[in-house]
Amino acid sequence: MHEPIAFLAGLIRSHIAMVSLGITAVSLMLAGPVINAFVQNATQKLHWLIRYGIFIAMCTIGYGFLTHFVFRGLAHWLAYQRSTELLVITMGIYCVLAFFAKKQGHI
Repeated sequence: MHEPIAFLAGLIRSHIAMVSLGITAVSLMLAGPVINAFVQNATQKLHWLIRYGIFIAMCTIGYGFLTHFVFRGLAHWLAYQRSTELLVITMGIYCVLAFFAKKQGHI
């Protein structure tokens, strides 16, 4: 039983950057509409030009920072997991993301 786990964990470990980027991208894709709706409601009474500026800043600075921070943190954290934990955590995260995607109607 240890060989298949070690093999799959080795595949994940050799592509840890792509796995982390995938998790980060899917997470932001699922959270993006919620974040955008919150910002839209919070800035609803502002002038449209200010709202545009806030949206542009949020996309460039906010999402850019989140992507960089989550990607690097997740890759670093996953790299230090043991094989079994790496496999379970990775599969668990993708299952949770799939659940939220299904709940939002993306699947």
